Amino acid sequence: MNQATKPISNRIAIIFDFDRTIIPCDSFYVLLEDCGIDKDDFYKNYVNPLLEDDWQHYLARSYGLVKESNGRKTNKITKSTLTDLGKKIQLCKGVERMFDRLEQKMTQIDQDIELEFYLMSGGFVDIARSTSIAKYFKGMWGCELHYNENEKDLIYHYRDIPPEEIRIPINQVIDVADCTSDIPCFTVMNQYGGIALGVHPEDKTGDQWKHADEITSNQKLTNLVPANYQENSETMNSICLAMESIAQKINLSKHQCW
Repeated sequence: MNQATKPISNRIAIIFDFDRTIIPCDSFYVLLEDCGIDKDDFYKNYVNPLLEDDWQHYLARSYGLVKESNGRKTNKITKSTLTDLGKKIQLCKGVERMFDRLEQKMTQIDQDIELEFYLMSGGFVDIARSTSIAKYFKGMWGCELHYNENEKDLIYHYRDIPPEEIRIPINQVIDVADCTSDIPCFTVMNQYGGIALGVHPEDKTGDQWKHADEITSNQKLTNLVPANYQENSETMNSICLAMESIAQKINLSKHQCW
């Protein structure tokens, strides 16, 4: 049993994606609309030329936003633009009460096991940090924009998670994501015994999930559920069952004789 899978603590981590997972949309597109930017024109002028030059999609659209802001004489896109958007962005059904409900469920399952929430997104984490639910997350990671001294110009920045900050083994992790950019994460979940839950739009069915053809045998999901986190919803029931399963593994490891 290696370090990645060996239980080392009485902790369970639930990692949530942001876009199309705990909010029903892509926050980048909401940001464009909030800034008065036409999505089609933005992609035509900034993003598509970079994609044709083999840029990664998230980097291309972020760099495009930097160029758009730097080209403006007024109404620059600043940190306040992102934080103000986070305060008003719509959440999926049940999200605001979800964290308290899951903590209560964890206490019922095993009061000695701590439940921790994390957010990992390909979107701008400054938006997520300004939402009403940010207080529940022990850590939040995503794309970040660096701002100059007068907060007028954007510089794209990305931060990796150093190994020393990984404090919970992957086989005690539940990953909840919509899969737009999360399929590689599911590979890691499968490789090290974590639990991967895919979510799809509430107004769609699992059969209509557009990423089905992208999933390989090494990226299989434990379940595919609608993005609805109300009490007794299919999604909440799946998360709770995953918590129970991991808690049983943690308790079983305490009785191993070797």
